[in-house]
Amino acid sequence: MAKEKEALATVDPFAGMVTTERPADGKAGGPPSHIGRDDVAMPRLALAQKTSPQLESTDAKFIEGLKYTEMFHSADYRNFGNGPVLFTILRADPPHYIEFRPMDQGGGIVERNVPANDPRTQFRNEGGKSVRPIADKFYDFIVLVLNGFDPNDPMTNVMALSFKSTGIAAAKALNNLITFRGNRELFRGVYKLTSAASKNSKGPFAIYKVANAGWLSEGTPVFEAAKEMWSALKDQVIEIDREHPTVGDPDGFDPEEIERAAGAPQQTDM
Repeated sequence: MAKEKEALATVDPFAGMVTTERPADGKAGGPPSHIGRDDVAMPRLALAQKTSPQLESTDAKFIEGLKYTEMFHSADYRNFGNGPVLFTILRADPPHYIEFRPMDQGGGIVERNVPANDPRTQFRNEGGKSVRPIADKFYDFIVLVLNGFDPNDPMTNVMALSFKSTGIAAAKALNNLITFRGNRELFRGVYKLTSAASKNSKGPFAIYKVANAGWLSEGTPVFEAAKEMWSALKDQVIEIDREHPTVGDPDGFDPEEIERAAGAPQQTDM
């Protein structure tokens, strides 16, 4: 009977990768550099909204078995479900604004770096109705996903978390978790990402939720890979695989209302 229970025991896929032991202060700690030099194409860990093309069987981007609120890889279409997805952060970029051309005019990017104080970044009133800004705000993170990590091909698990609109609340929560870890190398911290459904007066939408999950265990292949890529990505200009902000995302949401509806995940002291 004891052997039967032992055989049925759940195996922890992250055993040996993550520790709750707090590392010593690092000399190379502090905020990441944002000086760019080379271009790198980066797929996203994306979120399926109700109108995402990945849910439409007639669309070229259709992902078999993917459901509303689930997470997926934007390039190879891996389905991560509702998580949990464990990840460490290789880079965290400052918030920035991008202006997209309207879809009825062909879509595409008009300007990649719209100044924060530009009128295009503000909600405007048209005929007594609040209209979303022309330029959309993004919080971008480059992460290494631990789920299915292959030390022989670590780049397979490097992807972007690009938060906008309904994801802004999660982006700010992740920034809080990073800040509270103190003066340590960014890549050391491990976080947990899940997804769920929420709604407000505009209707339902899928959201990300983030929480602390520990620290990378030193001396492991994943630690060495994360450390190497954290250093290598500092000085690179990274182009992220983006969709037009109106594709698969509810239109006209007020960011403040989104944050009130989604709330912030509880923080775990690490």
